[in-house]
Amino acid sequence: MANKKIIKSWEQNAAEWIKTIQEETIASRKITNPAIIEVLKRYNPSTLLDLGCGEGWLTRKLNEEGIQTVGIDGTSALIERAKLIGSNDYYVQSYEQIINNEPVEGAPYEGVVFNFCLYLKEEVVDILKVIPNYLTNRRLIFIQTLHPFAFPGGDFNYEDQWLDDSWKGLKGSFTSPHKWYYRTLEGWATTFAHSGLSIAEISEPLLPDKSKPASIIFTLTKAND
Repeated sequence: MANKKIIKSWEQNAAEWIKTIQEETIASRKITNPAIIEVLKRYNPSTLLDLGCGEGWLTRKLNEEGIQTVGIDGTSALIERAKLIGSNDYYVQSYEQIINNEPVEGAPYEGVVFNFCLYLKEEVVDILKVIPNYLTNRRLIFIQTLHPFAFPGGDFNYEDQWLDDSWKGLKGSFTSPHKWYYRTLEGWATTFAHSGLSIAEISEPLLPDKSKPASIIFTLTKAND
């Protein structure tokens, strides 16, 4: 149910999100976009699934860089946009479908990337548990997300918790925000352990003034591989 609410929110705000990407109004993306590309190029998987690809910018860029990438997202409006501006393969599929072991186009892949698209609590464990079934060989999993330390103090307690406004801080006319689950660094480590994954590397791209990280990037592998 929670994921359906997220997809509904993204469908309602797809046009606004596409405008935000086109106009490059999220300043931190000037750091986080090249950061995830750098990590992926360093590991250089032969095939990659961009899961939660949105309007497809990362899928397109990685194909330009020579990494054969397919994009999947649960928001049909964003996939329609991706198909309009790119010649790559894009498909509509929800996390629930994958958790329920439905076939994934093009699988198995050597790696999968989740770029700012993991919002839930138990479902994140569920998707991370099942996704290695769609991978082969090195079974690499890359996650870029908001850095746990990037949030200010004040009334915000540093603890795993639900937060209300998914669009907070973004310019534009976003409506119907969805809740998302904030994790501390310990919370992410626990999530990976419960998913049977091991941390191979952590990257922390910094803002230009180096005052705090713009994001955190986890490179994971299936435990005991």
